[in-house]
Amino acid sequence: MKYRAAFELIDAGLIKAELGFPPLEGAKKEFFNAKVQEVGLRADKKKNSESFSTTATNSYTFTNTDVTPRVFKVQLDTKLVPFVSEKRYTENLDESLIDNIGFFYKETVTGPESSARSIARQIIFTKNTEAGKTLKVSYYASPVAYTDLDSYIDLPDQLIPSVLHYTLGHFLAIDGQLQIASGHRGLARQIEQEYVETISTREAKPDIIPPPLQDFL
Repeated sequence: MKYRAAFELIDAGLIKAELGFPPLEGAKKEFFNAKVQEVGLRADKKKNSESFSTTATNSYTFTNTDVTPRVFKVQLDTKLVPFVSEKRYTENLDESLIDNIGFFYKETVTGPESSARSIARQIIFTKNTEAGKTLKVSYYASPVAYTDLDSYIDLPDQLIPSVLHYTLGHFLAIDGQLQIASGHRGLARQIEQEYVETISTREAKPDIIPPPLQDFL
């Protein structure tokens, strides 16, 4: 579905609700796209990866724009690198004291608050990687963001009604129609859950499992 069609459906639903304020296009676009991102990451779990040629360093910066913290596999040549918590990482530690290499994901915000700020998305290793190897990082990707009304919503068709109901519930709640808003949100969650139950399969999630449980698995 295109954004144009989705916004037309939202407008139709809000006409019937008779809001006490006009639903501004900017606010509608911002909230709808935010819910597309949220539902996509939570329910769709679209996968992507980025590969690097290694050097003698412990950090690599992503160039893909859809990277998220939800990294589920890091492969260094033919070996899988386990996740470690950033809390367990010590900068400039003597690498001879580190037996096994691990990774964590980190985002660094740069630029003054008064202007556009940029985010550097990196994968950090607990020790330097060897040069000349292949590094592949696989992650759950964020949906493509809104560009214009004729762009397609980057979600499976079954999930788009969920985002529509979340959006309708949002505007109705602002207007004080809390009971009807709650109904829309409940329906949105139900649609999302039904999709997850239909397509999901059991798989390990090393990006959220504590290290001891990773070892157990």
